[in-house]
Parts: sequence; structure tokens; C-alpha cells
Amino acid sequence: MLSQVSDAYDFQVKAKIETMTALVTPLVTVIMGFVVFIIVISIMMPMFEMTDIGN
Repeated sequence: MLSQVSDAYDFQVKAKIETMTALVTPLVTVIMGFVVFIIVISIMMPMFEMTDIGN
């Protein structure tokens, strides 16, 4: 009896973990893209400002 209850809970936990992973993965991807965007902008802005200094 306890083995069946254990199997049922194990199945439920695995299903919840898979659902959470499926929901978190796109969110992490968007956050990482935003971080990369901020880094690229922080590198490019001084370059654009240096080109304006010469004029």
C-alpha cells in the first residue's frame, strides 16, 4: 500500500518538476537575452560617443 502511495507521489512530483522546467526555460532565455543586450549597448554607446567627439 505504501509503495503505491509512494509511486503516486513520485509521479506527481515528476510531473510538477517538468511543468516548472517548461515554464522557467523561456523566462531564463528572455532574461539572458536582456543581459546580453545591456552588455552590447554598454560597449557600443562609448564607441558612438567617440565618433561624435571628432566632429
